[in-house]
Amino acid sequence: MYSVDDIKKIPDRIRRLGVYKYNGRYYSNKYRALTDAGTNYINWVFNDDEFAKHDFSIEPTKDLYELYARRAWQIRQKYDKVVIYYSGGIDSTAVLRAFVDNDVPIDAVVVYGAWSANNKFSDINRSEQERVGIPYLKHIEKERNIKLNVHFLDIVPFHQKYNEDWVYNNSYNLVPACSAFSYFDEDPFFQNLMMQGSVCTVRGVDKPRLIFEDNTWKLAFLDVTLGGVTSYSNYEDRKYYLLDEFFFWTPDYPEIVAKQAHIVARELEKRFTPAECEIKFTRSSKFDKIGFGNLVEPIVYGKYIQQKVGEDRPYYYVPPAFSGVMNPKSWWFFNGKKELVKDNQLFVEGILQLQNTIDPMHFNKTPDDQSKIDIFHKNCPIDERLLIIAGKRDPLFGTVGCWSPDYFIKKYGHYEEDYNDSVK
Repeated sequence: MYSVDDIKKIPDRIRRLGVYKYNGRYYSNKYRALTDAGTNYINWVFNDDEFAKHDFSIEPTKDLYELYARRAWQIRQKYDKVVIYYSGGIDSTAVLRAFVDNDVPIDAVVVYGAWSANNKFSDINRSEQERVGIPYLKHIEKERNIKLNVHFLDIVPFHQKYNEDWVYNNSYNLVPACSAFSYFDEDPFFQNLMMQGSVCTVRGVDKPRLIFEDNTWKLAFLDVTLGGVTSYSNYEDRKYYLLDEFFFWTPDYPEIVAKQAHIVARELEKRFTPAECEIKFTRSSKFDKIGFGNLVEPIVYGKYIQQKVGEDRPYYYVPPAFSGVMNPKSWWFFNGKKELVKDNQLFVEGILQLQNTIDPMHFNKTPDDQSKIDIFHKNCPIDERLLIIAGKRDPLFGTVGCWSPDYFIKKYGHYEEDYNDSVK
């Protein structure tokens, strides 16, 4: 499926994960849309009709963790098999707790990483899983007196499934670990589950993104937050029984995001003036995602972490890099040329194809600081045709983000009084 003139021609399993629109046509692959767009912008359609029907200005009266529990049961009742992708990060931890704390059955927990890679950077790729994720799974088993069916999925063999059109058969996240997601449905473990019925892979994805403009709190979804999290079956025009579900960002239960948005806005108003909010909570590319996470995570996941609002995470994690492949968690791929000769070649050809067919305006800029780029080149023997140049737009640094429509939350101020009146 290349593009269609009617969004309803795109299967619901693909459409609900977000599609792109340009010149009256809809695309399931962002690079296809950008190729046709030339120097024009494209639109991202993320369940716009469904979310438009929900009034996000009304804060649900139910407790946030009760909403999480209801969402877990909703997913359980929808599919024959439920699998949770678990990284050790707080988003997937919250999802896992929503199931186990409410005795919602899970068929499997999948922890993926470059398990069979054998170079000094493969340890970085697996560090969060080994230092946080696996110990926490053992902790939950002991605490809840349960036994989880944990599957360690090795991403290395899936890079051998690249073909000449791999950039059009997966999402727009070119980071090697993410492009491997596109082929997970060919894993024997998943194949066995799919023979038993519909299989759902649950992903936490992210916190709500709040924007403050004109003295108003708004909620919006950003496509690059979801980059790389959808499986190959969602991008091919073929029928599979492996379907991705976003736990929080779902049109099936928008009350979760609405509740999160309201409690976050209420908490932020205790800390920042309207003028400060205008500066801190924007849709700018310079938005401080880590700082925002430190504010928001304790608010929406406080039951699961010992972290005070605004402070650094108290648990181990690998901070995100500037963008794209500069993340050290990806460097194992470029240092595995001896084992991944063909895969590295196809990766390079795919990037060059994007450079030749898509206008540079659609790619993010590389850092202006050449010393940071030199660190990457020192650690990654990347093909000379892909050498990174400071201040240049480069597909290796990802695509410029596309926003959903804004959803009104509330005006600044008088929050406690308004909310107390609504729950009387």
